Amino acid sequence: MRARAERAVIRFSGTMPPDIDIGMIAPDKIQHVLYNLLDNALHHTPHGGHVWIQGKRTDHMIIIAVCNDGSVIPPDEMPHLFESFYRGDSARTQSGDHRGGGLGLAIARGFIEAHGTIFRFTPPLNI
Repeated sequence: MRARAERAVIRFSGTMPPDIDIGMIAPDKIQHVLYNLLDNALHHTPHGGHVWIQGKRTDHMIIIAVCNDGSVIPPDEMPHLFESFYRGDSARTQSGDHRGGGLGLAIARGFIEAHGTIFRFTPPLNI
């Protein structure tokens, strides 16, 4: 992802505290989730923008936030982003070679839920 960000002149960064361990996860599935979230963030960030990932550990969970300073998701679209085949208005009208079928985020949601976690989409976290 870093090479793709550099080609698009997008600053790419991340921080994870040392108390986050991998625990009992399927690394290939979580890698797929993170790849999909970062791919979407890069796609919706203009040249010169910034994409970042942050992690935080609480008593009973690990929170991972993928953020960008690109386009804003309208609040009425947020509950639907991880539904199968859902594509927001901005995704349907974008030009270029990045045309998804509306399944990437739904698959990511399934992988997270398969880990026994409660999946939630929230606005950017201050972590």
